Amino acid sequence: MFKEIQKFRQVWLWVLLIALFLLTLRDVFRSFLDNESAAKEISWPSVLGVLLMLIIMAFLFFFQLETRIDENGICYRWIPFQQKFSRVEWEKIEKLAVVKYRPLAEYGGWGIRFGYRGRAHNVSGNMGLEIFIIGKKKTLLIGTQKPAELSAFLENSFPDKLVG
Repeated sequence: MFKEIQKFRQVWLWVLLIALFLLTLRDVFRSFLDNESAAKEISWPSVLGVLLMLIIMAFLFFFQLETRIDENGICYRWIPFQQKFSRVEWEKIEKLAVVKYRPLAEYGGWGIRFGYRGRAHNVSGNMGLEIFIIGKKKTLLIGTQKPAELSAFLENSFPDKLVG
């Protein structure tokens, strides 16, 4: 069985989120410190901004894509939102390819995306497993951070489905 768990851990993403969080937090402290009244009123839009940034950062920290490939098919799920895996059974798969792709140009970025080539589930990078489903024009792409390991597993376990 092949198993992979991917998380949103890109440095640029976290630098951006932390910078935005610090800017909104600065606004809260500024409104508190600049207020000369005894009540020390806080700017509620700034407080809501801080809370929103904390929620977004917590969401991305715990959000992960889990992929599992076994004798039953290719399974994937987004934790914590999906308890059960979405599965593509081997009987429905025409062929597979471990490919290099362009996330922004072909799918509009990372996450759960819909592009002109089909649907993509990816977290980061530009490598993925492209699944050609029988009777469908568009493909399903599942991103991977372990393309060499995935290729070797598919070559050993399911060589009749693998192309390229």
